Amino acid sequence: AFQVGENQKSLYVTPRYTKKDISFKSKTGSGSTSETENLVDLTYMKAMDADWVGAVSTSVGNSTLEAKGSKSDKSSVIADIKLGARKVVSSLEGQEFYGGFATLSPSEKDLPYDYDTGASKGSRTGNLVSGGHSLGGFYGNQKKDGDKIVGYKATGQYCLTRKQNTKNSGGNVDIEITGAHRLGIETFAEFEDKKPVYLGVKAGFSYIMPWNTSYQTKYGND
Repeated sequence: AFQVGENQKSLYVTPRYTKKDISFKSKTGSGSTSETENLVDLTYMKAMDADWVGAVSTSVGNSTLEAKGSKSDKSSVIADIKLGARKVVSSLEGQEFYGGFATLSPSEKDLPYDYDTGASKGSRTGNLVSGGHSLGGFYGNQKKDGDKIVGYKATGQYCLTRKQNTKNSGGNVDIEITGAHRLGIETFAEFEDKKPVYLGVKAGFSYIMPWNTSYQTKYGND
């Protein structure tokens, strides 16, 4: 569940495997990419009193992005760190909760690259951070029915400027991304196996708003 009860603390360890196949077309041509993620989501939650719950979370692992006709790009290590606080209002029907969070990126995002153009060549494994901080809020509800817990959570996220860097045969490239704010909703169901272990499923939908991207290439010692 998204919440812990009064005077409780919980650690959620969630292995996650994701594979995305994307095809696209434009005026200049078409192509396809394939992204594979092998991550472990870590979330620690603690009830600070009868109403407030604090949480910290992150993900560790690796991802691989493959494009037709290109070498694979790989990223690894740790993702952004998320800090949150929420208030829980309990009733006979269940728990209503709302609060805010801050997502912190420890550094700029190092984009992976692997190129070999004439006399120029280079490769690097990227990192999993976003390259920028964000602020957000959420509202949700959950209730227990027998040996299962069901609920939902709606989220809004405002993203600050994200900075990324990469390199190609022309030089170092600095990238800035603004916008891409998000709205989302997710639902979940958990089933008690053996106390205090629950097994569950979660599904959701996200909408990402338009964004702007700017590039600056630095040549030589610029």
